[in-house]
Amino acid sequence: MSSVVALLLGAAVVVFFSYDRFNRASYETGRQLERLVDLLTPEKLRARRIILRAYFFYALAMLAIYFFLCAYAELLPQLGATGLPAPEAASPLPGSDGAGGALGIDPATSLTIALIMVGLAPSFPVLQRFEVWIRLIGHSLAGIPTRIVEWADELSRRTLELEPERDNPLMIPRNDWERMRRYERAARDHVPEPDDFRGDMALILAISSWLFGRRIKLDNPAVRERFDAVETALRRRKDALLLDLDEQALEIERGQPEEAAEEARTPMVSRAVTWARLARDADQLAYDICILLALYVEHDVITLTPQPDPQPEGASGQEDRGEARRLVRQQELARARLNAFLTSGLGDAPSAKGPRSLVLLPWLWTTGLVGIVALCWSIFPGGYEYEMQQGEGASAAFRAFTYLTSALMTYAVPMILALALRDAARFAGRWNNLWTSHWTVSLPQAVIIAGLSWLIALACFLGLVLWTAAISKGWAQSQNAAFESLKLSLLYNGPTALRGAVLALLVLLLIDARDAALHRVSILRSFAWAGAAALVMALVGGATRTVSSLAMLGWSGRAGLDAVDLGLICYAVIQSLLIGALVLFCLSEALRQRQQAEYLHRQRILGTHRSRAAWS
Repeated sequence: MSSVVALLLGAAVVVFFSYDRFNRASYETGRQLERLVDLLTPEKLRARRIILRAYFFYALAMLAIYFFLCAYAELLPQLGATGLPAPEAASPLPGSDGAGGALGIDPATSLTIALIMVGLAPSFPVLQRFEVWIRLIGHSLAGIPTRIVEWADELSRRTLELEPERDNPLMIPRNDWERMRRYERAARDHVPEPDDFRGDMALILAISSWLFGRRIKLDNPAVRERFDAVETALRRRKDALLLDLDEQALEIERGQPEEAAEEARTPMVSRAVTWARLARDADQLAYDICILLALYVEHDVITLTPQPDPQPEGASGQEDRGEARRLVRQQELARARLNAFLTSGLGDAPSAKGPRSLVLLPWLWTTGLVGIVALCWSIFPGGYEYEMQQGEGASAAFRAFTYLTSALMTYAVPMILALALRDAARFAGRWNNLWTSHWTVSLPQAVIIAGLSWLIALACFLGLVLWTAAISKGWAQSQNAAFESLKLSLLYNGPTALRGAVLALLVLLLIDARDAALHRVSILRSFAWAGAAALVMALVGGATRTVSSLAMLGWSGRAGLDAVDLGLICYAVIQSLLIGALVLFCLSEALRQRQQAEYLHRQRILGTHRSRAAWS
């Protein structure tokens, strides 16, 4: 097995077998989830599209660690790993290309590291801590579990308004209405907060009838089946609570028997303790039901589209007759009451899911366009530029690999970090819009994001340089010349990595302009963004290439910039201009298309409700 095939096979193992590790809880359960944490894996706490975005980040981070450990396998013993073949001493597998092959990585080492990372081989403490930390970041970016907990907290502060005398036909059995009245009378003098207890019981009995009893129709039945275990656990707790409450209420209604005079001296204290426990159990059960409701809203099992109340019997031109028609009207009224309760706690339907994530769309557009430009540039004029830089030509395949790798590290790496930081800050409520915030707030925020993005991209460049030096010169020689290689790479690639940070800031400005309603639905705005980005990136590309050329004068022994340097500066200006214009134009158009799609969707929903109202 060749080293390249083994490395790619190990990467595939990391991607396809690391989801189970990602789906483990990385957070403290706390009071909110301690009763349901065994039934709620992270993939159930957010919608599938958000989970996939978080896993995408997790998988990329795990792949980066995998490639790093494969490239620097000699560091594994110092990190606590044992039993791994050393790069120089490992015996090659049958059919392999020597100990390390062209990549300098032994196939047995890369496959073993992949198995370690997915948990199919014994791991070591440092890697375990890194994996937990990355998983925690991924879950935090997706709002796991904070989003559901926040929604449940908000719902628990609301009251499901039900009046037995008026709302008798709400798909709630009559004996449950009687239960609520009995519990209210019995608990009035025994629980510390009678109103809260009544609200908890109303929520428990109503939701038990509507959801557990399947009396109202919900959406996405296939998705709802994933929560059958949660519904079953809540139903069992509800049944046990009602048995205890029935017993205590019946005891109070009967009064103390005359023959139990000895026991009558201590009933009040024990009864108060019992009712306090039952009130606490009811409060916990009601909160856990709120968690289930929040989950159903998150997974579109309950959609918060407006539900018009059906007109009362006899109000329309034709009188409704028959039990079937009355049943449908009761179901619609119950669903409207449920949606009203959820909307009061979670907001209006369009904003109930909170801010939408904008990480994957901009990053995919940026990465795809940068990759296309790099590949095309490697054909022409990349051949001339490479010869000017290196003093000799190279094959088209090698140039394509070199340009593609450099472009992705320059632009894709800073972009994903900047977008992830913005998304995490938005979900945490700490992001300040770059257009609407005061410059004393937005400027430090932009500088921090650009600085971190630039540092990460630069770290990727330095790692690639060290790996290349290790492959070409061997580990012993590369270690001796490591400082010189890092210094040279820092001077040469440091300014180049800054281009990606600037492009990431331009993308954030575009997205924030959309959020601030400054980005209008017009193709002229897209051309304006493309022109502005082309100008900024051309200046940045020329400036960074000039700095790199000046920094290399000391290494080359030249007194000043020559015609070759000026030519490379012109190439950098043109390439940066093309990338900036294409990325901002295409991304602006993609956001424009999304705005139009959202507008048409809202119009369809509004038209549907208008047609329903006209029909009734």
